[in-house]
Amino acid sequence: MDSLLCHAKRSYATPCWLCLVLLVSSLTESQSSLTLTTHPSSQTVLAGVTVTLKCSAQSNRKITYEWQHNNNTIRTDKEPRITIRDDGSLRISKTELDDEGMYRCIATTRKHGARRGKLVRKSRQALLTVEGMCSEAVIVTRPTHMTKFPVGTDLSLRCRCQSSGTGTVKWIKNGATVRPGNGRISLDHRKLIINSTSFADSGNYTCYVTIDGLGTAKSQKLEIWVGDKPQILVHPPSRLQAVIGQRMFIDCLSTGIPPPDLYWYYIGPVWSEHVKHSITNNSKYTILSNGTLVIRNLHTKDIGFYECGASNIMGSISKQFEIYVPITFTTKPKNATVAIGKTTVLRCNATGTPEPDISWGKEHGGIDKKRFRQLSNGNLYIRDVHMTDAGQYFCIATTKGDLKEIKVTLRVVESDVIKLSHSHKHSVEAFLGARRKITCDFHGSPPISVTWSKRGLDKLPNRVEYHGTSLVIKKVTLSDAGQYICNASNAFSSDTTYVNVSVYDPLRFLHRPSNKTASVGDSVWFHCAATGSPKPRITWLKYGQGGRPLDEEKYKAHANGSLNIREVQLSDSGRYFCIAATNADLKQITVHLGVKGNPKQNEGGPDQAMMFNSAGMDFSHAVVVTIYVLTMINLMIFP
Repeated sequence: MDSLLCHAKRSYATPCWLCLVLLVSSLTESQSSLTLTTHPSSQTVLAGVTVTLKCSAQSNRKITYEWQHNNNTIRTDKEPRITIRDDGSLRISKTELDDEGMYRCIATTRKHGARRGKLVRKSRQALLTVEGMCSEAVIVTRPTHMTKFPVGTDLSLRCRCQSSGTGTVKWIKNGATVRPGNGRISLDHRKLIINSTSFADSGNYTCYVTIDGLGTAKSQKLEIWVGDKPQILVHPPSRLQAVIGQRMFIDCLSTGIPPPDLYWYYIGPVWSEHVKHSITNNSKYTILSNGTLVIRNLHTKDIGFYECGASNIMGSISKQFEIYVPITFTTKPKNATVAIGKTTVLRCNATGTPEPDISWGKEHGGIDKKRFRQLSNGNLYIRDVHMTDAGQYFCIATTKGDLKEIKVTLRVVESDVIKLSHSHKHSVEAFLGARRKITCDFHGSPPISVTWSKRGLDKLPNRVEYHGTSLVIKKVTLSDAGQYICNASNAFSSDTTYVNVSVYDPLRFLHRPSNKTASVGDSVWFHCAATGSPKPRITWLKYGQGGRPLDEEKYKAHANGSLNIREVQLSDSGRYFCIAATNADLKQITVHLGVKGNPKQNEGGPDQAMMFNSAGMDFSHAVVVTIYVLTMINLMIFP
């Protein structure tokens, strides 16, 4: 036997060893087998519940499991709701509609033996059906990512709600159901289509999705705006010339849908993107309903850059411009008289934007540069005056886009006598609380020294400021009335003059009469009172009577300014004037009296028409009445 075996071994060495290898390999393969024992089964669940898909396999080696959803590997590290248990089952907590689909279990183990690798077994696919719907619908616009649309846009709103059924959709705009109509609005399943949109399509939109057996989901309100961005149709030029002290009207007309709000900013004397001061209606500025900006009493501090803009829900637009001051002479040269051999200065200063350059010229002759010198402030300095220097001089102010000149006459004399100007005023008026400047104008060789005093006072109050030949009284009081003495002197002569100051309290109405309507036979009172210094006198006149005084038997004017009209008749209808006057001021208030009578008395149209058609009087007649009234008042005050 042994010999046969050995013979066999010798005779079949190679095939025997091959059989041995195959036998060992077969034993190893059987030891590494992998068999699926449980396949997942299809299920239908409600959204929100927990579901388990079972899967198990057998092997004598360690088994790992993975799952696929719609042929995509499930990553449990990305979705904490989903776990793969050790027994191979897949557990999904709080199922969602997105969990619906085909699931497959894959079991894997390692092979044993020389040929290492993996054994993989795939389960049958199981269908997981999730029944339910979204908890909240979402409105999606097209064009996308927009809630503001130009007028004329074709707009669609889609009500997005993930669900296991189709259901129905209802659209609500501003609390009312949206229905198809006008050929512009249509419904396509969950989509609301609005063609050629207009501003009327703006509003808050909400959609409701209802699915039988599952309920209704509501979206959040989506605010939709349809309009046009503002456009500025009329705006000021980039540079706008202004005049100090005047009123300016600056137009800025805008359009847009919805109508835009117009705003104004003052930026400042220097342009800045970051510093802007909002302009509102006040004593300085008024913004009219059409967007025009009114600037009253333009001041140097109002000069600079401005911006007008318009904004609505669709956007905004703005225009910037500069208000600049044209050349203005702040110090105008005055005609001067100077003695031969003396020195004089012709003063000329100007402002503007940009700062103007000053130059001087002389009519019929040149300027001797040895004796004439222009100072840095623009003044012309002349030394060692010659008789030939007499004549007319020009102060010329220039900027890049502007040129202005002013003339002055230099008179050369042989002496330096100081003389009072012919324009000097010996009497001036001042109003309580106002600022008043008093001036004594002297001519003579400079420098002229001027001193001021007031008769009856050792020292002028601190409210009075000295400005050379002028005094400035700030906040005038009654005690400022009186005679002010000014003394002028130079090295050769002196002169004295005076200015009488009268102080008045500005006339103002304490009580303004109001329009009245009365019946025939009634007694009517108009109350009118005024105050001022001197005390004003109240006079009543009726329009259409040529300024004649009122009939004292019918009209009773009381000392306190009130007017009583007894037993009113239709002929008393019309306008009445309460006129308050002093020797320094005159003001009037117009009131209207309407008289109602019974129909019989009102018959006879011409009389009635005459009583109420007061506006029909021509302008020339009104002028005559005004002149007559002023004459009468003057006679009353100055008999």
